[in-house]
Amino acid sequence: MLRRARVPVTTLLFVLSLAFAHWLDVRTRVRTGLGFEPLPGRFVFDGESPTLVQSLGYAWIHVDSAHLTSNVVTLALFGTLAEQRAPHGRFAMFLLLSCVAVSRGFHLVDARDLYGASGVAASVVAFTAIYTLSQRDRSAVTRALVLALSLAYVAFTELKPLADGLANPGWIPHCVGYAFGTTVGLCAVMARYFRMRFRAQKSILSASEITTPAP
Repeated sequence: MLRRARVPVTTLLFVLSLAFAHWLDVRTRVRTGLGFEPLPGRFVFDGESPTLVQSLGYAWIHVDSAHLTSNVVTLALFGTLAEQRAPHGRFAMFLLLSCVAVSRGFHLVDARDLYGASGVAASVVAFTAIYTLSQRDRSAVTRALVLALSLAYVAFTELKPLADGLANPGWIPHCVGYAFGTTVGLCAVMARYFRMRFRAQKSILSASEITTPAP
């Protein structure tokens, strides 16, 4: 029996907020005529002394429309797939925690500034792959599609630049995102497994109480 597709409310609100933030940012930037215009420093993750606001706000800051579009498309696609089963509230919490995990994980190994949602996108890709592939009630076609899309994302984002002789400058936040998304995905799979076992044992106990004759 096919399930009705759920509206990915959290994903939709997240990508719309990214697009709105970029539109607002571009409208207020100072024109310099010297390449990229300056990004709003109060939200860019400061590699020297980052603030809590910057640990979240950096994900909403993008250099240009191409930078924004690549992240929005990835988040919209994989977020929609994940949110077909993941509760909206928990997925929203996962996105926010991904922002913090990527920025703080990046800060442990690199002192550069950080901006853009590509690390969060990598986290969502990893989570969606783990979470979807573990669901036996999903069709083989759906699971194969998610696996193919995940591998294609990694190949295009990480491996292609390496093959061209130039590593993706965002590979560190991407790796942090992959690690965080994989960890959360595995935790979700284990939690569902134990929850299903508990329910099965509870059903067996209930059935045995019903069938056992009274003395």
